[in-house]
Amino acid sequence: MNTSRIFQTLAIIVVCSCNAPSPQTADTRHVPVDIAEEFANSYVAYSNDRKNPMNTLEWLESQPMASERFKSSLQAFYNEMEFVDADPILDAQDHPEKGFEVVKVDSHYVTLKGVDWERFKMVVRLAESNGKWVIDGAGAINIPANRRVQH
Repeated sequence: MNTSRIFQTLAIIVVCSCNAPSPQTADTRHVPVDIAEEFANSYVAYSNDRKNPMNTLEWLESQPMASERFKSSLQAFYNEMEFVDADPILDAQDHPEKGFEVVKVDSHYVTLKGVDWERFKMVVRLAESNGKWVIDGAGAINIPANRRVQH
């Protein structure tokens, strides 16, 4: 009789724990990852538009979803570099032509992969500012080295 009760208790624990949110889900449920994808795809559209007269700094300044910290960090990046041979937002020289989709969320960091180039990945950092979510970094800007994608 005791063995039967132990198995019943274990079965209840297993069933209940299957429905519990994982730690990653519990931490990131409130993070609107769709803005990370929207930002990345908007940037790809800008990058693909060869007729657009804006440079990257001007484009980022025009983006209401980009934080002031992200904008000033990109400006500082360009001020410090004499020569830039890669796109700091993508942290690469090339990019997927058809945009990105979310593959992983870890805290406020969202990893995206290329729709037409699945091995190409980028990381975007989200932050809450004045009650709304903004993009606070991408690629090489405001992304710690241990979170950046190695291409």
